[in-house]
Amino acid sequence: MHAALALASLSALATLAVAQTGSPLGYGRFSCSTTDPSTGAIIPDQSLCSNLQYRLTPEELALLQGSQGAGPLPVNAQCVRFQGDGYFCGITSAACTSDANCDNGRCSGTAAAPGTCQGGFEQTCGGNDANCSGFLYCTDEVGGLLPGDTCGGPGAYCQDLAAGNLDGSDQENYEVFNSFCQSGYCAFQPGYCAEHVTTVGGDCSFDPQFACTTDEVTGGQLVPVFIGDPSLNQCECQLNTASPVRARTRRSSFHKRSLCPASHTACSVEGGSGFECIDISNNIEQCGACANDGGVDCTAIAGAEAVGCLAGVCEVWSCQAGLTFDADKGACVASLVV
Repeated sequence: MHAALALASLSALATLAVAQTGSPLGYGRFSCSTTDPSTGAIIPDQSLCSNLQYRLTPEELALLQGSQGAGPLPVNAQCVRFQGDGYFCGITSAACTSDANCDNGRCSGTAAAPGTCQGGFEQTCGGNDANCSGFLYCTDEVGGLLPGDTCGGPGAYCQDLAAGNLDGSDQENYEVFNSFCQSGYCAFQPGYCAEHVTTVGGDCSFDPQFACTTDEVTGGQLVPVFIGDPSLNQCECQLNTASPVRARTRRSSFHKRSLCPASHTACSVEGGSGFECIDISNNIEQCGACANDGGVDCTAIAGAEAVGCLAGVCEVWSCQAGLTFDADKGACVASLVV
């Protein structure tokens, strides 16, 4: 289990995703891709792997300790090609003589017998995320062991906070996180590597926003459609037709692994780009949910003098002078004069 975070400013974290979306995507933390001015082709630039620096403040690094995004900076890392057109420093297959040359993961060689950096897709990790390269994980979204034990494999966590942008669109984050899964799909809501749904009637409740893709039989586009009560967020994939009842989604709601203790919820800080851990079961200002998700400010109940939040529900313990609590109305009302 990764260390729980009590409070984090995400202003610098946003720049990581911006940097990724502006260049070829991959699971490496440090891109060494550049563009050939004469041809427009993506080419490697070894100089970009020199003197690597975090894009995080010391405070943010401290809060993210235990995550792959806060892993050690690689030294003398080789710029190598990722799948497709991207190049990254010290990822799997880069030449190395020690672990220090690798972007997380491990080196298979020594100074006497050079090897290559390990920890890419399909490689086992021994239950230790640190054995995976770059932003890859081999444990699930709560740090639990997985049967496959492979980096970026089925069920592996794929939404490292240092790579996500809370101010970006879901689509932007989705594209970044997909690079962290061997399957090419990071289920957005639960935050783990999965397979897209490719059959009509397939269950998409685990990730209504992005689970449905192309029907493997007809080649038609699949879309999420509600089943029964929309509030239950249960859906199945159906062929795209005119005006289907689409499943609800929320912007920038990607899974934040171990940000808060299990009893708390990561709530956005009003007017800022950070978050704070709130016990929404007992917090009188964000009762039942975060403020931006419909939580109730119990202190704002008109006429109430003393209030509480129990099990996510506001309770009025006393009303101001001349008022009494009306349980049916859930409010303080004028006292009846006999």
